Amino acid sequence: MASRLGLLIASVAMLAAGGCTDSAGPAVETVEAAVPGYLERLDAPGMAVAVIRNGELVWAEGFGRTGVEADSAPVTHRTVFEFASLSKPVFAAIAAGQAQEGVYDLDGDLGPASDFPRIADAEAFAGVTPRMILSHGTTLPNWADEAGGPLEFSGTPGSRFRYSGEAYGLLQSMLEQRTGKSLEALFAPLAARAGMTDSHYAAGSADPVMAVNRDGSVRPRRDAVDGHAAASLTASVFDYGRFVAWLLDDDQDDLRETLFTPTQPVAWDAFGREGEMSEGAGIDWGLGWGLYRENGRRIAFHWGDNGAFKSFVAIDVDRRDAIIYAANGWDGLCVAVPLAEPVVGDVGTIMDWLNYSRIDSGSPVCPDRE
Repeated sequence: MASRLGLLIASVAMLAAGGCTDSAGPAVETVEAAVPGYLERLDAPGMAVAVIRNGELVWAEGFGRTGVEADSAPVTHRTVFEFASLSKPVFAAIAAGQAQEGVYDLDGDLGPASDFPRIADAEAFAGVTPRMILSHGTTLPNWADEAGGPLEFSGTPGSRFRYSGEAYGLLQSMLEQRTGKSLEALFAPLAARAGMTDSHYAAGSADPVMAVNRDGSVRPRRDAVDGHAAASLTASVFDYGRFVAWLLDDDQDDLRETLFTPTQPVAWDAFGREGEMSEGAGIDWGLGWGLYRENGRRIAFHWGDNGAFKSFVAIDVDRRDAIIYAANGWDGLCVAVPLAEPVVGDVGTIMDWLNYSRIDSGSPVCPDRE
């Protein structure tokens, strides 16, 4: 334990100035050499990437620029991006920690429906548990048709996977009510333990970052006023790498078991993909994490898509290797497959399931996801 922590401390000290440690190896060299070429083909001004090997954050680097203007600042490993749905794995760690402290029961109810006025069916809501929320089993929509509008169940809670950012907001609301703390305050202890100094769910960095939309227009990074558990985390890849390295440390064995235990199976068409999953492969959901398995390999993953800001994380659970990246352009997820392959192996089935195209398929443009 002590030696692993010593290596991590040494790595972080070196990474604070950018670059990599001696243990980075050929996987990092492959990624580092490939990114500039990807940026030339993507409609994204910049990208930042971090790599973890054997639980150690060994490399983090920025490429390109923070905006479309020629004099825009360069992207560094500390540039703060919208991390979109990569908010969810961090919130799951927060929520699991609150359960460990006895604030609530992962398999209990959320409280009376009257505390959640947007819920349309109080009877169905009574069957919702925090574990269902974190594993996307409530059958609530991802987002309501209208911001702040009513939330309708599409089935019996617990009956199937349906990805829902709205459900994460319900658990956030419950935790804020029970603790009397904002999401940002709930995040603070975890951020301190993991060394996440660049990251916020609300009121983040003042440094501007612009991102390119599908139509070529640009928009600035958005920093939430109040924060949302499902989507508002802003962070650097350096910080998110610190979070993943912290999660992979031996001290977090119990937390990892809680988060990485399969809870909810998912269907191949969950995001509109036609056909069938490849033989021998499967995807389940843990708490906050997608869990891909194939021929004994286990990959924990998540993606972020706030339109013009894209992000991705994949962890080889057994080898404790991981890659994290963020991009400020609409097509940013096209490069997930070739970027991840040198570090954690093939994630093509994951991206196929999510219904994203790949840059190595001959087209640099990702179609809109259904």
